[in-house]
Amino acid sequence: MASISGCFEYFTFSDRLFQVHKNTRMPIPSGIDCLIHDHIDGSIAVLERLPELYKLSGLELPKELRDYENLADLGQKVRAWYSNTLLDIPTKFSLVTGVMQNPDTLFLVGKQYVKVRYGQGIRYCEGTIAPQYHTRGDKKSKAKLTEKEVMAALIEGIRAGEKEYPEFEANLLFTIGRELIREKGRDEAFRLLRVAAECDRSYVVGFGLVCDEATYRPHEYVDLFLEADRLGMPTDPHAGEWADLPGEDPCSEEVEIRLLENVRVAVHVMKAKRIGHGRPIWRDFDLCRYLADNNIGVSSCPGSYLNTGLIKDVQELHLDTLLERGVPVSLNPDDDLFQYGIDDVAWMCCKAYPSLRLDKLRLNAHKTKFGHRKEHKI
Repeated sequence: MASISGCFEYFTFSDRLFQVHKNTRMPIPSGIDCLIHDHIDGSIAVLERLPELYKLSGLELPKELRDYENLADLGQKVRAWYSNTLLDIPTKFSLVTGVMQNPDTLFLVGKQYVKVRYGQGIRYCEGTIAPQYHTRGDKKSKAKLTEKEVMAALIEGIRAGEKEYPEFEANLLFTIGRELIREKGRDEAFRLLRVAAECDRSYVVGFGLVCDEATYRPHEYVDLFLEADRLGMPTDPHAGEWADLPGEDPCSEEVEIRLLENVRVAVHVMKAKRIGHGRPIWRDFDLCRYLADNNIGVSSCPGSYLNTGLIKDVQELHLDTLLERGVPVSLNPDDDLFQYGIDDVAWMCCKAYPSLRLDKLRLNAHKTKFGHRKEHKI
């Protein structure tokens, strides 16, 4: 995959975090105020508190991140960390997951998530989290947390944040990493589903599937997601993001056929209520019509696809075609700690599609969100 470039600077103002385009140094308001595909451990929300998270974990920042001059400099170092081709994926993401292992750090991340997203003008978020990666412990933990304790600590942080910003609503998507079934067996996957169902369902609003789609295709998880549907948990598996194995062109016809098949399995067989990514769905008119008729959302993350080399141009997503067909597609950041922020994503999409209706994309996110603890004017 292509290296992740650091294109934007970050600064704090009035105790809030804003994104600023590097060339104009002026905010780019998108009007997007609802995010439904937003990995908490990959969100810009953790940047400001990252050094504190390391202290609370009893760990030291990696040497590559030390001696930063200000928040913008720390942000550049973080993006360089994630773009370092010498680091494997688990090592890259352990930068944050490795310090989200005890109640104090998880609480802080939950509270900070609310604060930062609110400061960006967002009013509703569903944060994606896979608690299996947060039960390993750290130097400050008295004991390793259970997955339910992970979710509870995050929820407490969210509650604390929402006390300060009561009009804001943040909920969680309980997800599993795809490798789980092969590494630990189907019983473990079903156990985690039961844990998800036992969490506070007013905050844990859905169940999902994340990570390596190329190696672990949706077909392996059909029974798990049918059980989630039986338990009344809305489901949102990542499908149609990437299916290219090493050496394959991510935009080749063979890969796109696989991607479309993955989406069809997720929608028609797994009964997904929403799809994360779904890059090539514009190619299948009948699939688009089914998504539109059944209000099955598609959370697109164009900045992520550009950063990782899955696309070369935003026009490859045919967002205008999806909107014309009534597909409830929305724009999302994915991992804006080291990728593009939502305003930048909206800006690049408007540049690629001069007649793009951001208001429709915004409304689609609200129409396909899972949580409804609060009323939001849309």
